[in-house]
Amino acid sequence: MTDSYYCFSYKLKGTDKYNTFLCGKYAAEHFLDLLKHLKIPMFNPLSSATFTSGQISFGTGIGLKSSQRNQWHSAAEQLHTAINLLIVCWDAVPGKALLEIKEKVERYKYKEPFPSQIKGINTIISRDSKKRTLQQMIAELSGNGNSIRNFHFNHLNDILANENETSYYE
Repeated sequence: MTDSYYCFSYKLKGTDKYNTFLCGKYAAEHFLDLLKHLKIPMFNPLSSATFTSGQISFGTGIGLKSSQRNQWHSAAEQLHTAINLLIVCWDAVPGKALLEIKEKVERYKYKEPFPSQIKGINTIISRDSKKRTLQQMIAELSGNGNSIRNFHFNHLNDILANENETSYYE
C-alpha cells in the first residue's frame, strides 16, 4: 500500500459494531470483483473530479430518500477531504482514531459531522511533527512539483470558531 488503497468497512452480523480494514488497490479491486461490485473511484488530490470513498454502503439513513443519503453535507465532505489529504500528506497508513472518524463521516455523509469529530481531526492535524496546518502541508506537497487543487475548509473553521477552538485546517 504505497500509493493507493481502499478503506472497507463492514458490520459484524448480529451486532451494531462496525470494523474497518485497508486494502491495496489491486487486492481491493480483486475483492470488489469477487463481490461483483463496481469499482469505486478513489480520492485524488491532483484531479478536479469529485471523489467517493472506498467503502461499502451500509444502507443507513432510514427515512431519507436514496438521493438524500447519497449527497454529501458540505461540512462532512470537507472533513472527509481533510482526512484523505492528511493521509496523503503524511504518506502513512491512518491510525485507529482517524479511521473511526472517517468511517462515521462516510456512513452519515448526508449529515453535519459532530463538533467532536471535527475537533478530533483538528487535534490530529495539530500533532504534525513539523507543526504545520493542513493547508501548509498541502502547499508543501504542491511545491514538490505536484499540481494540487485548491481546498477550502470554511465550514469546519466556522464550527471550530463556534467551539472557541483554534483551527489547524487553514
